[in-house]
Amino acid sequence: MTLKVYAASLRPIAVADVSTQDVLRVLQPIWRTKPETASRLRGRIEAAVDSARVAGHIDDRAPNPARWGGHLEMLLPKPEKLSRGHHAAMPYKDVPAFSEEITLGRRPERPRPQTGDFDGRAERRGLERQMALKS
Repeated sequence: MTLKVYAASLRPIAVADVSTQDVLRVLQPIWRTKPETASRLRGRIEAAVDSARVAGHIDDRAPNPARWGGHLEMLLPKPEKLSRGHHAAMPYKDVPAFSEEITLGRRPERPRPQTGDFDGRAERRGLERQMALKS
């Protein structure tokens, strides 16, 4: 969706003809206001150009106009860090009770913290099983 919305101006241009200026024209309007979106968009444009190169649509020696290292990093300011800040941490004294709730399969009374221990792997495996049953 990001490519369709923000990079629509690149669609009429042949992939071999996309220039650094074309990429900058897409990125600059959102680079400071939506840094995460702009960074992901740049990566997707870079991947699309690399994919076209592998498919033989672009000369192997032609540089990728969306490459960050040694290229766009010289033309655009360093992306801002996440501006909304970190999630609030769970008080340390509440962790044992929370862990027990999770272990026993109960729904926690508070939203889950973003920690390495509870990263949603079990949920993804459950979704994968459901998808396998449907096919």
